[in-house]
Amino acid sequence: MEVSGMYKTISAPLVVQVEISAQCTNQCMHCYNFWRQNDKTGNNFSDLSIEKIDRIMDQLTYYRIFHIVFTGGEPFLNKRVLFRALEEAQFTGITTGINSNLIPITNEDAKRLKQLEVTNVLTSLMGPTSEIHDELAQHRGAFRKTVRGIRFLQEAGVSTTVNMVLSQKNKQFLKETALFVKSLGVKHFSSTRAGCPGNCGDFSEMSLDIQDFRDYLAELHTIGEQAQISVGVLESYPLCAIKEVKRYKSFIGRRCSAGVTTFTVATDGKIRPCSHLDVSYGNIFSENIDSIWSRMKEWRDGSLLPFKCRSCKILAWCGGGCRMEAKMRNGSFTTIDPYVMPQDLEYTVSEFSKINRKTLLPLPPIFRLNPMAKWRLEEFGAVVFVGQRFRCYLNVAAVELLQNLRLNQIYQINDFNDKVNGDLEGFLRRLYNYQIILK
Repeated sequence: MEVSGMYKTISAPLVVQVEISAQCTNQCMHCYNFWRQNDKTGNNFSDLSIEKIDRIMDQLTYYRIFHIVFTGGEPFLNKRVLFRALEEAQFTGITTGINSNLIPITNEDAKRLKQLEVTNVLTSLMGPTSEIHDELAQHRGAFRKTVRGIRFLQEAGVSTTVNMVLSQKNKQFLKETALFVKSLGVKHFSSTRAGCPGNCGDFSEMSLDIQDFRDYLAELHTIGEQAQISVGVLESYPLCAIKEVKRYKSFIGRRCSAGVTTFTVATDGKIRPCSHLDVSYGNIFSENIDSIWSRMKEWRDGSLLPFKCRSCKILAWCGGGCRMEAKMRNGSFTTIDPYVMPQDLEYTVSEFSKINRKTLLPLPPIFRLNPMAKWRLEEFGAVVFVGQRFRCYLNVAAVELLQNLRLNQIYQINDFNDKVNGDLEGFLRRLYNYQIILK
């Protein structure tokens, strides 16, 4: 029996981002795709149509994608298609999330999101006041409308996360923004560094330097402790940049998933490993997902990792940081993330070794299969999700055991004594701790 971490080659992504609209009400200074509205290259960045979203959803369903994030641009500028996609996902059992600035959302829209079982909506505030936020969004009135949208979601009972993209323009307002978000009743606040967009030649006026970066992590951590609000980051950071990994262990679980477990579908059908990337590997309207996914092998086999990172003792937990940031700041996907700090690696490894691993909870005397557990068969066994969350990979023997469990039936360990070789109790304990089985 084997339950392992997220380092397998899988047949298709687990999570997909779908850009419903390329248009947006804002033109945020840091945004990776604001420029598409004024694209001069002849690319077709129009909204998705009903016919095209149906074709996308058909493929995502066929390849058993577990979770879809609908994004943009601003997805609520194409509501008819957005809600069509959400209805299809609910019908097929795919969990969903939305990334939105919430400016076009209405109270009725929020209630409908609740009915369609959207698991989370991610939005952005770039400061605690309209003066700060609107300047960075380059849209007068954006702050007021986004706050109104957050309140609609709160009233409808839709889980909401607010993210603050931090740059030189707003770094001094992190705490004020977090406290304002808490005052709205939001339980989850995240903050990420501003990354250099693919069309930007000079991002120096926005980028945080390494000391700014570390100061921001320290402040975010302190905010979480003092304000009693859940805080986090949404990007993959090099662990040697974080340095104090034992102190900031809640910030270190985001190894880059681009082309490994996820990709993004643009409104023209082109597929990129990550929303921030400026390269595509095929088009979903002319090819099947498995063909495009196979071309992304370089994102999974280590080909794009910088040489300095390949021998790192904690590479499996770090992933080497952001490849797009490496390209934009150092010229190539295979160069180092600009925040990589080799001189701090020994200290980081030492601190990483001190992190307490979670002790497995004891297996209850009786248990049952979690009705929210889903799995997809792979050559090595299966990948398992519970709700919208990845839980683990299973080998073939483990899959056979899982497939024999029946919903609403109660089990105890003795039921498997003659069916399983190896550490049966240890295996079942891991399933219990991953919430694949319940009391």
